[in-house]
Amino acid sequence: MLHLAVVLTHLLQLALAAHFLHESNFLLLGLTLVVLVALWSHRRWALILNQLQLLAGAAIWLDSAGQVLQTRLEAGEPYPRMLTVLADLTVVSVLVAALWLVPHVRSGWIAAAPSSTPPSTSADGEDLERQARKG
Repeated sequence: MLHLAVVLTHLLQLALAAHFLHESNFLLLGLTLVVLVALWSHRRWALILNQLQLLAGAAIWLDSAGQVLQTRLEAGEPYPRMLTVLADLTVVSVLVAALWLVPHVRSGWIAAAPSSTPPSTSADGEDLERQARKG
């Protein structure tokens, strides 16, 4: 479930970044990408920031759905397919933000932080801690 949360978070954040790029909103585009990259720090604050951005993205998708509906109704153009896509993005954004609240998903991501010091190995490649335990 952790991998699903990570992959969906990346896809949703990239979709949001593409939305901002389409609107030429480079400030929010950059902020979205910075928050996404911060997730890889495996810090609790970065995870919370990503959750907040997913929820903000859901609100943006809802707002976009309202704008699309109004514009397409006035123009007499079809709208159901676009509304379905935006509704799906909204629902999945909220669900993924909630998925990060599951304790083993959250703790699994934070615990998966890369170690700052690589394990020491002997000349034959065996872990020195394992050698010490052997005696």
